[in-house]
Amino acid sequence: MAVFESTNAIQVSSKTGKLTGTLSLHGVTRPVTLNVTLLSPDLNADKLEFSADTTLKRSDYGMTNYLSVIGDELTLTIQAEFDKER
Repeated sequence: MAVFESTNAIQVSSKTGKLTGTLSLHGVTRPVTLNVTLLSPDLNADKLEFSADTTLKRSDYGMTNYLSVIGDELTLTIQAEFDKER
């Protein structure tokens, strides 16, 4: 299981931002920054859609098996959609 807890959000442009926080994965918690892209027309849309990604090293989270076969670096991508409460 992976758990992300945000600590700060910074709007970079009308469609992008940075979300910082901690990611717990494989029993290890480390700070991360997610690059966020708003996919909705704007923040006031009835449906809010976004994509967020970051690059991680598996070894930073204690996963060192098969590094030579599947590599150490990976891209974590989160896609989410929220509907406004009516």
